[in-house]
Amino acid sequence: MHYHYEKKPEEKEFKRFIDFFRSDYINNMPEDFRKVYYDRALYTNFINGIMKRYGKKGEMKYYPEYYTIDHTFWTVSKDNYESVNLYKWNMVATIEHENDWKDWTYEVAKLDFINCPLRVVIGYMDNSKREKEFDIIEKQRMNLKNLGNNGEFGIIMMNRDLKWIGACIIDNMDEPIKKSIFDKLEMRCYLLDGNKTSKLG
Repeated sequence: MHYHYEKKPEEKEFKRFIDFFRSDYINNMPEDFRKVYYDRALYTNFINGIMKRYGKKGEMKYYPEYYTIDHTFWTVSKDNYESVNLYKWNMVATIEHENDWKDWTYEVAKLDFINCPLRVVIGYMDNSKREKEFDIIEKQRMNLKNLGNNGEFGIIMMNRDLKWIGACIIDNMDEPIKKSIFDKLEMRCYLLDGNKTSKLG
């Protein structure tokens, strides 16, 4: 089954992605979340599942690791001329997910050179550095050269230190518990353009 977005004219692509990411993250949170969160392979698989569902919901073709970008999303059509297939591809979103809290800025620099309507980096910050998070993003933004292109460039940041979550491993976690855990990740969202970094509410 395929889904499509009910797109409101005043909504932006990054805001729609944030809403989808938050909801899907909570709804599909595993009961052994702390174990998954600290295992890079397991957590990457968890994030990959979110991306696959994002592509399906938006009726986009999903290709992981295309151009060595973690997640790319396309609209694809095909014609035929003289028995030869003619393809029309349109990249509509690129998303990078980086576990390393010291090096997610690498992914920001990489997506700077991709031209598509939505570019997103999902990263993590050590709890002791979160008060400097905005300044770090703003300094990285000033190194970018292609923010004037059409489209949006968003960054989603979350806590990396989840020592507090040990008591939250509960059988049959219900939605309020999952939301409580997600709230402790303190997800913060930033929108970059050629002039400034804006923190979204």
